[in-house]
Amino acid sequence: MNTTTIISGNFATSANNKGNFTAYNAKGTQIFIAKEMLAKIGITTNAEFESAKPLYAITDTRTFDPIDANGQPLPSFTRLQVVNLFANEDDLINAEVADDSLSIKTAIKRRQLLELATKNSGLTEESISAILSASSLV
Repeated sequence: MNTTTIISGNFATSANNKGNFTAYNAKGTQIFIAKEMLAKIGITTNAEFESAKPLYAITDTRTFDPIDANGQPLPSFTRLQVVNLFANEDDLINAEVADDSLSIKTAIKRRQLLELATKNSGLTEESISAILSASSLV
């Protein structure tokens, strides 16, 4: 997955496109955005997009195996699409680092609990240091 800034695009108007959004970043890369994803951040028209841009996105390449009305397979296709969309850069950054931040906070809390448990055990400082150094919990 990658991050990108959406700087242009428009809602599709043909019947077979279901009103989804074709977006572009500064490099001209075409990116699919489901209309429901834009609606969640209050964008349902091209004019609303123009007022809100730029948007910030996490993207991924997805492969699809469509079937026709008779259930017969059609050719597979791959497209770059938005998997998470944000109205501002800070929200994108916070989402991108959320898992790392949680892991760091968890490791700090584990260490604090281990230190407390070892100090309350009556062990020497040397033993406590050895336990903390050897522990896979920190």
